[in-house]
Order: sequence, then C-alpha cells, then structure tokens
Amino acid sequence: MASQYEDVRAAYIRERPIYLELCNKGKELLLSGLPEAGVRGEVDGRVKDLVSYLRKMLRKSEYLSGERLIQDKAGLRVILPYFDEEGEVGAVIERFFHVDEREETVERLGADRLGYLAVHYIVRIREEFLDEEKQTLFDGLQMEVQVGSIAQRAWAEVSHELIYKGAVDVPVAYQRIINRLVALMEVFDSEVARAREAIAQLPGFEVAPLISELDRELLRFTSKVPDRSLSQRIVPALAALYGGEAGAASAKIQPWLNQERGRIAELHEEYEGNFEINPLFYQPEAFLIFERADSDPAGLKTAWPGEIPRELLVSLTELWGNPVE
Repeated sequence: MASQYEDVRAAYIRERPIYLELCNKGKELLLSGLPEAGVRGEVDGRVKDLVSYLRKMLRKSEYLSGERLIQDKAGLRVILPYFDEEGEVGAVIERFFHVDEREETVERLGADRLGYLAVHYIVRIREEFLDEEKQTLFDGLQMEVQVGSIAQRAWAEVSHELIYKGAVDVPVAYQRIINRLVALMEVFDSEVARAREAIAQLPGFEVAPLISELDRELLRFTSKVPDRSLSQRIVPALAALYGGEAGAASAKIQPWLNQERGRIAELHEEYEGNFEINPLFYQPEAFLIFERADSDPAGLKTAWPGEIPRELLVSLTELWGNPVE
C-alpha cells in the first residue's frame, strides 16, 4: 500500500506538466498586458521542481496531510524599475485573472519588522482568455504572482537562502546586518520615487510628463528602450509647435494616436529587426514628428533642432509618407 508521501509525489509528477502550461499562459498574458498599460517590466515564471515541492511538503506537516494547499506550485514575478507603478500592474492582473488573495507584505510585517516588501497575488486565469480545452485543464488551478521592484528582487535573491531556507536559525547579530540592508532597500525605492517627482518639477524638465506619456505609447509597439536624454534635446522644440506648453501637445497628440495606431503598428511590424532603421523611429518623439508632418510640415521644418542632423527628420518623415524636405 502506497504511503501518503508516495501518493503526494506521484500526484505532483502528474500535475507538474499542467502547471508548466499554466505558468506559460499566465506569463504570456502579463507580457501582452504590461505594454498596453504603459509599464516597462520584466516577467519571470517558474514551476516548482519535484525536489523543491517535496521539501516544502516535508518542512510543514499540514501540506503533506492535505490540511493546507500549496498555492505557489506555479509562480510569476513582475519586476518593475519603479515600485510606484505597482498600481498599474495590479489593474493588468485583475484584467486577466481572478484574484483570490492579495497581500502587501508590509501589512503582514507591521511597523516594527523588516522583510521582503512586495505585493503577492493568488490568482486563477479568467476563462475568457482560454480555449475550451485549457478551461477544463486549468479549472480551479491557482498560481502566485509577485510584484516588486528591482531593489526588492535583489533583496529576495540574496536573502532567500540565507534566512528562509536555512537549516538553523540565523544568529541575532547577522539578522541585524540583514535588516539594515532591508532598510536601505526600502529607502532606495522611496527616494527614487521622490526624486522622480521632484526632477519632473525642475526648470527645463517641463516636457518630462509628455515624454513619459509618449514613452508609454511607444511601449505598445516595441520593447526597445528609448534614449531619454535624446528626447530631452528634441521634444521641447516640437512641443512648442502645439502652443508652447507640453500639456497642449498632449491634448492634441492623443486623438491623433487613437486614429493612427493601426498605421503605426504596421510600420513597426514591417521594420522589426531592421538594423538600418532611422534611430529616431524607436524614440517617443517620433509620434510628434509624424503628427507634425501631417499637420504642420513647415513648422516642423523650422522648429527642428539645429544640433540634430536634418537628414534624420527627412528620412523619418519619408518613412511615414509625408516627407519634410
């Protein structure tokens, strides 16, 4: 007669290929949804291997007995440059998944404790994003989604083996060392958010919100990371064509983008992988150049920054179909 341990082991051997499919599908959904939300983030996925799964079972008797279910057999991790974008990721998760649980680890830790700060979700994929076969295969299956910053990922990777999976309790003196690092991580994320907000208010950075808005739009079409400093050299001159304020440019460019998204998507599909493409094609200011080529080609020609080669303007507008000579 098979033991309880052998039953659990055999069951997971049967289940694991299904969880691999579940994890891949969840990752696919997040990778499609993040760009649409204007979020630049990495998505990692993993399914517990048999050894890790059995070790977790053996560490806690309630898992082996079936009193408590392991909810992270499949897991996804969304890594953000800036943790203050977590809200946008949460909206993407709720779009594609049923959220059974959501936990901010800071609430569990309380004010007097330090630890890995992130937002954890236990989710199931929504049926409308699955075909009938996968609906049956994934019925009731949960996965974990963690959302954190680059700094939080660094902490998790360094600390996990040291603390959470150690064979013995870590001495207090070493816990204090690790806790100081956790505190620095929290300070890092909060100070980055504060600095971003303050820099955007500095003289000369008035166009920063417009660049960020256009960058989120660019992410819908390509994962290539633009050169922010190059945008700072070009966008102010182009924004002036809309009335002198970046807000005016934003108000006019959005209706145009809504109308031209299909055409822009076709261009990106056509030139994907073309290493000879105009370098401004993958810059957010390309949208301003295209729109002004349609609406005000003479103004675009006059406003073009003198330190940027004019042939880049000519070739980019030729690609769009309205060349500015």
